[in-house]
Amino acid sequence: MKVSFPVIRGNMGGRQYYSLLIPLSEIPHLFKFNDWEHCPPELRAQRILNKARVPDITRYILENEDGYLFSSITASYSCPVKFVPSAENAEAGTLEMELENVEFIINDGQHRCAAIAAALKENPALGKEKISVLLFETESLERLQQMFSDLNRFVQQTSKSLGMLYDRRDNLSALTMELVEQVDVFRDMVDKEKVTIPRRSPKLFTISALYEANEELLGKKIAEQGSPIYAEILKRAVEY
Repeated sequence: MKVSFPVIRGNMGGRQYYSLLIPLSEIPHLFKFNDWEHCPPELRAQRILNKARVPDITRYILENEDGYLFSSITASYSCPVKFVPSAENAEAGTLEMELENVEFIINDGQHRCAAIAAALKENPALGKEKISVLLFETESLERLQQMFSDLNRFVQQTSKSLGMLYDRRDNLSALTMELVEQVDVFRDMVDKEKVTIPRRSPKLFTISALYEANEELLGKKIAEQGSPIYAEILKRAVEY
């Protein structure tokens, strides 16, 4: 059975690739997880799936269905494909392949794919949504390993403080920000980006330290922002 996907063809690093949108419902069918656990590292195309990470990502999807966000999945195909350009644009068209031969190796995004598959079991309606995928042709194990290395080479996690500052979903984070503005001793004295106070810094506290103090004082679960209970908790924290 032949399947086709609307795609845009591009070039990166001297190699051709295809960009397409895939319904989430197709993720479990198209992307299989290789059992790398029994292979020595030098024979793997990527890291072993850390199953302990999947529930957190699944929960993130299910608890934020109106606002979750993922970057593109990068995968490599090893089956014959045919690109049929459109009449209007030679770089846009359809990518055809035989369904029986479809085999994708995930270069980047295996934990996202595993979490999507798990989330679909709890809410199949998510299957109508789509995620972007970049497809490259499989060349060799060495190339797959190089792709994995390159895709992860410059990944840098944001600081804990900056993550709290930007997280609008975390009620405790929001409360901590309001606390900083309402307590005179904290105002203009809190570093909102770093997790430790730099030498010669005029700041005395970090936002992550205040967050952890509030968590110890108030608990992790805080009422929704704007609710009367939230206002009461904020008042209690300010007075404390």
